[in-house]
Amino acid sequence: MLTVTSAAAITSFANSDFLFAAPEIGNNLQGFELSTPLATPTSTLFRGVDRTAAPALLAGSRISDTNTMIEENAGKIAVKIRQNGGRADTLALNPQRYWEMCRRIGARIMYEGGGGEAAYGFEGIRITSPAGVLKVISDPDCPVSRGRVFLNTSHKIRTLGDFVHIGNEDGNYELRLATDDALESRVRSLANYYQPEPRNHGVFSI
Repeated sequence: MLTVTSAAAITSFANSDFLFAAPEIGNNLQGFELSTPLATPTSTLFRGVDRTAAPALLAGSRISDTNTMIEENAGKIAVKIRQNGGRADTLALNPQRYWEMCRRIGARIMYEGGGGEAAYGFEGIRITSPAGVLKVISDPDCPVSRGRVFLNTSHKIRTLGDFVHIGNEDGNYELRLATDDALESRVRSLANYYQPEPRNHGVFSI
């Protein structure tokens, strides 16, 4: 929760804007939503590349069909990934969607005999697909409206220096404050997400 005493200095603040601790400014990690968008990429350059020449190879595969079950769409995406020469081993879902899948699968199981202790649910779910066996994971950072299929080794975060490091370009790890008996250190991270083989990625709507 964020509480302000005066919002007069905040102009043009809108949905999807970000807040940063001063003096940070907004070059954010370009994650899944930009690297493998649900909408087919346009001719607008992404990191200097026009991805319309080969969308599946340069921006992954996609299905926008909210009338089909998660398992079905995951399989269809896996088909597209394999048709483009790719592989996949993971299906990432929001925890809410993961639980929906567990309940749906559990409803198909018949229990015989009575007594004892009943176990309900699944410790893990795996889906056999044309692109490989998909391990289903519950990821709170995955939007409720998205499912993502990918090869776990086919995405990375590249950094300039350590992922998080103290800025010491002037040779000083700490500075004494002029008006207080204290030390100041500045910590930064220069990093971005990328996919070495975009064909190993796919997204579908839920």
